[in-house]
Amino acid sequence: MSSLGQKERIEAIIASGERAADKIRKFLEGGDPILLYGGFGLPGAVSLKHFLESLGWGKSFPLMTATEFLYGVLPYYEGTLRAIYYMGSVRERNLAASLASGMRVMGGDLLLVTPYFDDPIVKKMVGEEEMARIEGSTEPLISEVIASSLAGLYHATSSGKRTDMRIDRLREDMSSLRILLAGFLEESCPALREFLDGKSAIDIIHTPYLTAPASILSYKLIENGFDARILESDVSLAIAESLHNAVLIYTSVEENSIKELLFRLAVAKKTGRQIRLNIDPLSAQVYASFLSLCISQ
Repeated sequence: MSSLGQKERIEAIIASGERAADKIRKFLEGGDPILLYGGFGLPGAVSLKHFLESLGWGKSFPLMTATEFLYGVLPYYEGTLRAIYYMGSVRERNLAASLASGMRVMGGDLLLVTPYFDDPIVKKMVGEEEMARIEGSTEPLISEVIASSLAGLYHATSSGKRTDMRIDRLREDMSSLRILLAGFLEESCPALREFLDGKSAIDIIHTPYLTAPASILSYKLIENGFDARILESDVSLAIAESLHNAVLIYTSVEENSIKELLFRLAVAKKTGRQIRLNIDPLSAQVYASFLSLCISQ
């Protein structure tokens, strides 16, 4: 892929996320939602959870699958229900329809974040005002992460909720996406491709704040014929000796948390590739989501 083509592709991904962010931001103004996902919708949902909780002075936002919500929460909930459902593929359209129907019966408010706004089942069950459209993106899952991150950042700073130095750094990181991404990918992609070359089984190990990019990378690897598995770093410590060709994604802030894992991998003589991001973990989940472009280039 030419550098011009890559630049245009990145622009389309970011612009799509920016457009959807405004709809999510406005929905958040109406009250705290439960965050829902199904299938490929996890990256967007968990990204919003991280921003809202990390910048929300101790507030908690439930994150669960659509099925868990439909059968374990919705029938028994007392009070006003608000939920955001992230749809990452057409496979999740029936879940979206069930959610829309159930929320309508219970008098709740639902926002559907989806790249499949024209799907006939979705259009039949979900009104235009209930959708945040991921439109014009070749990588809708990355666009959903951007939309969630921008909406979460704006929500934290609106009405004077947060005005500290961390907010200033996050704003700078997000506003510099278009400028810094090309350099990040030029640095990261060749080494990642070299590590993957000739391998079939890959374990993606990530620290907690990097669930979204690790998930997107694993989906892309599976799409390209790899046997990919995703594990959080604390969980993988228990099975370090059985890991296969580990790709470790983490931030400098979280580096101490993986030292034991790195030691165990070294003792077991396991090969690995480290991807370390020296930025805020919240910004890192956005930047690292673009690592999947290394596989598709």
